[in-house]
Amino acid sequence: MNNSTDNLKAFLQAFKIALKSALIYPPHHPGFQGSIKNLHHCLSSLLSWQPSLAIKISPAYLQIGETTLDNEPLSQDLARFLHLRQLKVVIIKEGVTEAELVQLIKILSLPLRDYYQQGGAAKFKAEDLSSHIEVEKLDYSSLLTGQGNEIKDIWAYLLHESIGKNDAHLFSQVEESFTHFLQSATLEKILEDQDLCQGLTQFFDRLKATQAPTYHERIKEFVQAFRPGPQQDSSFPLDKFKQYLDDLREEDLATLLVEELFRPEDIDVLRWQLLSQIIPEEKSKKIQELMKELILKQASNLNNERAQAKIRQILSTPNYPLSKTYKAVLENINLEAETRLKVPFDFAGLTKNYQSILLNLLYWEQDQLNRQKITEALLKEIDSALQDQDYEFLLFLYPHLQANQEQLPLEEVNQIKKNIIRNVEQSILEGEKNIYFQELINLFETSYYSDNVYLEAIFGKKIITPYLLQAYLHFFGEHLFYFFLNLDKSLEDNFLSEKMIANLELIDSPHLTTILKHIFPLVTPSLQVKILQIFRQ
Repeated sequence: MNNSTDNLKAFLQAFKIALKSALIYPPHHPGFQGSIKNLHHCLSSLLSWQPSLAIKISPAYLQIGETTLDNEPLSQDLARFLHLRQLKVVIIKEGVTEAELVQLIKILSLPLRDYYQQGGAAKFKAEDLSSHIEVEKLDYSSLLTGQGNEIKDIWAYLLHESIGKNDAHLFSQVEESFTHFLQSATLEKILEDQDLCQGLTQFFDRLKATQAPTYHERIKEFVQAFRPGPQQDSSFPLDKFKQYLDDLREEDLATLLVEELFRPEDIDVLRWQLLSQIIPEEKSKKIQELMKELILKQASNLNNERAQAKIRQILSTPNYPLSKTYKAVLENINLEAETRLKVPFDFAGLTKNYQSILLNLLYWEQDQLNRQKITEALLKEIDSALQDQDYEFLLFLYPHLQANQEQLPLEEVNQIKKNIIRNVEQSILEGEKNIYFQELINLFETSYYSDNVYLEAIFGKKIITPYLLQAYLHFFGEHLFYFFLNLDKSLEDNFLSEKMIANLELIDSPHLTTILKHIFPLVTPSLQVKILQIFRQ
């Protein structure tokens, strides 16, 4: 039999099945043993006319012998899987046994973190795979320039190795890839992971001990990675995050806060407020003075309406009230580089305050006649709230509509509720994100739209957000047949599969386990590892 592309495809398929089986079955299970026999059979066919089979691994595809398989999905999946395991070449020689293949597959199928904690590619040499299987390790730098969720585990392993071996060259490569590490997962997940958190401490301690000129820049980069997500709540490990601020200079903290005001992008108010709250108190006075200096140097920029709007937004958002120090800084900036900020009349802020007053009055008022008048005043605010997408107001108002239905005609109440549900769902279906969507979804009893509208958004338009998935499962979770039907057709798209799993991880639903179990056998080994990690959480 010659070394045809069909034979190579059969081998790759057998290889992938063996890796999947190792994730699902124990070594003695017939399912795993059968996959090894099939892999051995495919290899025997390829080795029947040549002494060895060399598999060269690039990040994007495999080259087997002289045949480059750059357009084969199987080749692409396995290439990424093997590349992340620090492998450059795998050579399998004539005479390889099933027992040797079992050993190879067992090592490769380890979860990525376990794989590196047990020595990475060096484990093949330690396990002594015999003379029939040889592996060539990949240079570290090739791994550290990659992308994806797995990078954080590789980075942590190589950091540990560089410190353990006192390898300055490897440590410099680890430091250069720090940005990739921060982009590989949310800061919350990094800080909640004990191994990664310990790695961060070792990383900064090493930079500090060697008096590296980049030490403060790396600390600043770490702080800038703080991006409160849609699920941000009191569970975020702020204390762990705060400990890294102790070594950040006052100049850096002041610059960081001021830069947020003048950058062209919209400001992340929650991030700004939280940063100002968790800065060490003993640094606040100096930071306050430095911020004033920096802002006055850029006073001309404050004439820009965007900068003014950012300051008003920070001062008026109630999520995390500012400390007196930073509130005073913003309140005392003058638009003409003087000492007092002259904020123009803020109609939107006034409207919001009026709505908040009405909601509080309704909560405390006992007289039924007065409650009815307050309710009627609140209803007049609904149209403007919907137009301004003021979901915070709608979140507080909706329960009052349900609790006070006796004060309004039932038909009118139902129509108002439908209007709110329709507007919120429409925003979610268009892919918008808002921290109040989660709580609003849980308040809604039924959907304004049919499940087909949701399925078209998810699988037709490929709009996938945690809120869209949460809403679909909340309204239609008891009838997942058509969801699975569309899902099976779409999982061939590796990007969509990865996006689906990443967003499912962010939601809380009783149907989550059912969906992930359905997805598991249909995706690549790397995504299967991701699903297993979700189950372990």
